[in-house]
Amino acid sequence: MLYYENRVSDFHVTPVSNWGFFPHTHHNMEILVCTSGIFGVSCRGTNCDLNPGDMMIAFSHDVHSYRKTGEGDGILMIINPQVLPLFRTRFQERRYENFLMGGGRFYISVAEAICQEYLTDRKREILVGYLYVLLGSAFKTLSYTKADPGVSEDLFSNVMEYLSEHYSEHISLKTVAKIFGVDPCHLSRTFTKHLSYGFLKYLHMLRVEYAKDLLKNSNMKMSEIMENSGFADQKTFNRVFRELVNMTPREYRRCEDDSERTNLKRDFSVHGYRN
Repeated sequence: MLYYENRVSDFHVTPVSNWGFFPHTHHNMEILVCTSGIFGVSCRGTNCDLNPGDMMIAFSHDVHSYRKTGEGDGILMIINPQVLPLFRTRFQERRYENFLMGGGRFYISVAEAICQEYLTDRKREILVGYLYVLLGSAFKTLSYTKADPGVSEDLFSNVMEYLSEHYSEHISLKTVAKIFGVDPCHLSRTFTKHLSYGFLKYLHMLRVEYAKDLLKNSNMKMSEIMENSGFADQKTFNRVFRELVNMTPREYRRCEDDSERTNLKRDFSVHGYRN
């Protein structure tokens, strides 16, 4: 499941420990500096373990996630790129790598200073200054390629937000492309560029995730779940669900029911009850 975050704040800084978060994307830039232990991260389909002093930068609309390793501390920074106007050309014209390894104590020190300022005085000019220092140093090392001028960041952001609200309706690549006034091939290429898979798979992922919630938390019939999730027929619903979950919708519901009964028995046992 991929989650699109519609963030409105310019800054968010927080310490994180043994933290995990599923794949997501947003307009802002997200930076994680590992301060101790090991942090498991993924960005644009590449998995990596960050050690102390290593840094990951997920630029606007890069799909990224975090996985728990049992021993990882870091500082997470989520920044609106517009607060860094001196780097606007870099963000627009270059596509940087995401991982900066072996930064050592320098990145930790700057990240800790940013976190301390954010949690206390929160003076914007000081936060921006520290970010220029951190990213300016990173840009000296990170390799990059020229950004594809044919891929619109705003289009991707707007379509992702639209799909998050309308995925259960009977929509397709052609109908969404028409809504946004672009050629379907252009929209398809935009999705593949950002997500490494196509529009239809992403739409299926949203629908299946919603169907899973209905299967687990409602008594609705399969045909009702199919319709409410946006699938046109039962055959397509079963096929897509199996492709993404490795079981049919009925098998998934059965597994969830068995799991619920097991948890209920365990809870009763913990509180001293017996059958």
